[in-house]
Amino acid sequence: MSLVAVFAGLATIIGLVGLFGFVVLPIGRALGVKIGEEWELGFIGLGLIVVVASGFTVGFLIRDAWLRRAIKGCIDAARCGMCDYSLLGLPILAGVVTCPECGHTLDLVRAGLSSEDVLGKDVRP
Repeated sequence: MSLVAVFAGLATIIGLVGLFGFVVLPIGRALGVKIGEEWELGFIGLGLIVVVASGFTVGFLIRDAWLRRAIKGCIDAARCGMCDYSLLGLPILAGVVTCPECGHTLDLVRAGLSSEDVLGKDVRP
């Protein structure tokens, strides 16, 4: 079970309790149902906590999606143009990385990459 599913389940349960505090209790009071103030304040406080926690959860989910997309873009940029083999961590000789699968060479400057982008070490001839 993913962490997102757990958070979504908890947020749903707590959200229903908060909804009870924000909607059901005021309607009940308007209809003349006697509700203790301590219960009403507790449900309203819980509802506010849910709203704030939901905002943080959504913010973190958006941030995580953005980070995954950015990291995937960096990893995809460091691939062989011929066979799509990952060039991450391979040695760099005079600014060029050679694919161990097909032998194709990738000039880092021409590809707009740096040695940090491919996580390689410069090898001196």
